[in-house]
Amino acid sequence: MHLPALRLQPPSIPLRGVVQALWCVDVRPGQKAPDWSFMHPDGGAGLVFNVGQPLSISHRAATADGPPGVCWEGVSEVSGRFWPREGQRAFGVRFWPAGAVALWGERTPLSEVGQLLAGAGRPPAVASALGDLAARLVDMTPEAGLACLDQWLRRYLRPPPSSPVVAAALRALPAAGSVAEVVAGAAVARRTLERHFREQVGLSPKGYMRLCRLAQARDLLKARALQGTPMPQVDIALRLGYCDEAHFIRDFQRVIGMTPGHYGRRYRQG
Repeated sequence: MHLPALRLQPPSIPLRGVVQALWCVDVRPGQKAPDWSFMHPDGGAGLVFNVGQPLSISHRAATADGPPGVCWEGVSEVSGRFWPREGQRAFGVRFWPAGAVALWGERTPLSEVGQLLAGAGRPPAVASALGDLAARLVDMTPEAGLACLDQWLRRYLRPPPSSPVVAAALRALPAAGSVAEVVAGAAVARRTLERHFREQVGLSPKGYMRLCRLAQARDLLKARALQGTPMPQVDIALRLGYCDEAHFIRDFQRVIGMTPGHYGRRYRQG
């Protein structure tokens, strides 16, 4: 997103292995809010601290409420759309794929975090600390709030020993032709890989590979549209390993919410 109301900040060096970025949205009264922007899935999860009007994000089925003001953004497999509105203020953290395990622990599958956080079985120490942090962020400026969030993460994140199976799969899947190819290279049973991957990443290896392919497709469509040299969809499909154009279009529309052609035209028009 490229929004005047949005501030992105890289995390401090100790956090960079598990945290992609820290961010703040602050739409002040009277400030002209920009149009909606995509929020594409990349296999990462996140935390949102609403300290003003809650953010307006569509297609976030994996989002669950926790302590007051705190939302857990589970790993999504569809693109969201963010509509900034006057009065919205929030801070957030975006984890790398499998990075959120550093917060919840390797014994808590990411697919269960939303239920744990919203229910009686949530990890009490983490939930209490998240609520306290949200209360502190309410009156902070964007600069102070981002610094506070970074400091909080350095205190509470405890990266467990990385799973070599999951780490290797995360590296291999973006360029792999199939999950079977990655399984063969990892020398583990497919069920073993899928179980560990779902627990630590929050989706299946096949789902993650799809998101990686579509990220490459988006980059190609956007770049060629801006250059004024659209690339045929069938060429993109074959370059990314799809068996035909129809499968590519179906995947793209299911995840992004529009066809590849519509996505490319959006950049040619603006």
